[in-house]
Amino acid sequence: MRSSRHRIATLVSGGMLCLVLALTAVAQDNEAIPPGQLGVVVEVRADGNDVAADVQGSIEDVSDATSQLLAKYRTTLKQIDAIDRSQLSRPAMLDVFRVNALRGLNRHQEALDLMLATLEAAPWITLAYKDLGDIYYSRFDTARAWTAWDLGRTIAPGHGDWAQVNAYEERLRETFADLL
Repeated sequence: MRSSRHRIATLVSGGMLCLVLALTAVAQDNEAIPPGQLGVVVEVRADGNDVAADVQGSIEDVSDATSQLLAKYRTTLKQIDAIDRSQLSRPAMLDVFRVNALRGLNRHQEALDLMLATLEAAPWITLAYKDLGDIYYSRFDTARAWTAWDLGRTIAPGHGDWAQVNAYEERLRETFADLL
């Protein structure tokens, strides 16, 4: 396995965003970034740019974008929760939107539980099967993902929500034809 230093030095050649992603990958590997690690990056970037400023700026940009996105999901969740469900003819539809806001806030288990309850209450919501499959897929539970997608496609085979899943399946068939 490559050392953290080698992975960062290799990825920096692709640009500063790659550096941010490399630092994230190191953190996800539960490895401490050794003191002076950015010094290695400075040695790799020999174009005269202030690497530390570029890195800091990139990290701040990603952090700002993430904060704005999380704020959007929090606001969406508050707006959904403020709606008087008793006034809706099909309140389960609202839960599909709530699930997606929960997913955006990384509340994945809560989102999964709500989606399953939503489908139990309203099994006719095609979009819910697509989203349920997406939830399972994001958890690397591909068998359940395809089961959810297949159920939804059985209910409404021509619905536009399936275009992305159908295209993905086609790419898999083309890429892994000898395995499928």
